[in-house]
Amino acid sequence: MLSITGWMLVATGFTGALSARFVFDLLVKKAGFGSNTSIHLAPAGGTSSVLAGLIAKARKEVLLIIPAPRARQVVESLINACKKGVHVELLIDPAAPKVCPGECEMLRQAGATLLFDPDHSPIVGTQALIDHKTVALGAIRSGAPGEPDGLDNLTVLKGQPEEVNQFRDFFTTHKGHAQNLFAP
Repeated sequence: MLSITGWMLVATGFTGALSARFVFDLLVKKAGFGSNTSIHLAPAGGTSSVLAGLIAKARKEVLLIIPAPRARQVVESLINACKKGVHVELLIDPAAPKVCPGECEMLRQAGATLLFDPDHSPIVGTQALIDHKTVALGAIRSGAPGEPDGLDNLTVLKGQPEEVNQFRDFFTTHKGHAQNLFAP
């Protein structure tokens, strides 16, 4: 049996181990390792700014499934990503060119690839894969005519390779039978 001093040493060691674990977790999080899930609910302007921020941080690739690229912040961040040399592909609803022709043309001029599947049911949500490591899933709120759509909620998954691979497979499958919006 330990004396009081022995128990104090055990307690001190245990507290030190907890502190070391806390510091280790902070370092892992700062370095970008490990998984992270965040949920964003819509303030008055929607959560489009969160998605735009994720796109702005992209370095390699952005794969986006969206009904129509109408949110100004998202379109601007996609254009800026194209200018930085990021590979940008959008799978949009077949009706999108009629709903937002100006935005589609600006994205095309910036270098983004816009694809649509005329035989597929309408797209009702937004999904994005950014740099092979971040998946964003959101629900769209349709605005009144002339008013941009907004994201009602957005779930961001980081560091979860199963979901990343699942989304990439889903996107590749639909891309396989989609048509380029601006094909000659």
